Amino acid sequence: MIEIKELRALHGPNRHTRHSAISMVLDIKEYENRPSDKIEGLSDRLLHLIPSLQEHECSIGKPGGFIQRLENGTWAGHIIEHIAIELQCLAGMEVGYGKTLGTAKKGFYIVVFRYRVESVGLQAAKEAVSLFEAVTAEKNFDVNRVVADLKILREDDMLGPTTRSIVDEAESRGIPCIRLNKNSYLQLGYGAHQKRIQASITSQTSAIAVETADEKTSVKEQLKKSGIPVPNGQMVTTEEEAIAAFDAIGAAVVVKPDVGHHGNGSTVNITDREQLTKAFQAAKAYCSDVIVEEYVHGFDFRLLVINGKLVAAARREPAHVVGDGISSIKKLIQQTNTDPRRGFGHEKILTQIEIDDMTERLLSLKGLSQDSSPGKGEKIYLKTTANLSQGAPPPTLQMK
Repeated sequence: MIEIKELRALHGPNRHTRHSAISMVLDIKEYENRPSDKIEGLSDRLLHLIPSLQEHECSIGKPGGFIQRLENGTWAGHIIEHIAIELQCLAGMEVGYGKTLGTAKKGFYIVVFRYRVESVGLQAAKEAVSLFEAVTAEKNFDVNRVVADLKILREDDMLGPTTRSIVDEAESRGIPCIRLNKNSYLQLGYGAHQKRIQASITSQTSAIAVETADEKTSVKEQLKKSGIPVPNGQMVTTEEEAIAAFDAIGAAVVVKPDVGHHGNGSTVNITDREQLTKAFQAAKAYCSDVIVEEYVHGFDFRLLVINGKLVAAARREPAHVVGDGISSIKKLIQQTNTDPRRGFGHEKILTQIEIDDMTERLLSLKGLSQDSSPGKGEKIYLKTTANLSQGAPPPTLQMK
């Protein structure tokens, strides 16, 4: 059985080609000693499944060239390369370039081929291996199902017509294009002269930055690509996926909506599945996409940047009360809310502290209740996020 030792997408010019391509390292095992001319009926069975392979020119330079190579004898990696290319073409993504290279290790080959949609190219590579093995074993293989699945992937991830036209024009001028996320965020060119676009919006405006900042996952991707450490985690849409992400992280996590404001729907320092389930439902109420990521201990800072220069930084703390050794937590909250700067919602510069599920959970984790009386000077946090709208105190200015 052929083994895929490595499979990845190469973005932009690489050592194999000037264009983005799929690179796959194969261990063809017993097929090293079974080139195509020693597998009876291989070319006929391949053409029965994919008649359009007849049009592949290969190194012969004319239609039918690939079939001629099959009949003369070629190896599994080369055949899989052509299958992967044709599967993409059948799914509506015309690609033509491919090559297969031998390695110093017997039976190991590097298969390289172009793609238009990364997810489709990667899946086509896997399906090409499966199809080849089915054909050599004279087993059935549903090509129509595979092509239909690739078309679904194409529609999920393919660039829209407007963005695609920009990319096609850029490539016609020799300008390399790199897709920076699964949406339409693209980089044209390299280095100091690069330009970025989001669909038809250019980086000459701040519109892309504003839109990106609204999506936590997009922000993390950009920070990570810039070499800035970010918490390990993933975006999920179901409770089962959330549990799997929690188990994979294996430590305390944060759950929050991918798009949201004021800390709404966010829960931190989750340590068990019961807490996770409640947190997931809370986040789901604000956004269908939910982030589960590792919980990083530390302080919350808000930074102000003007014209590319950091001009101020403020440290923020979640809503809390400080014990006096006598009063209950409920009483301390009432006293805090008498601050004339605090009001309901956004009617004043600060917001009154409300006792909600988040507050009850935090108190419960410490074995406390609203009626508990913390010791003198003991700080009791009542929220997990440091948003003013959640009753946080004024931020402490760290620099100016």
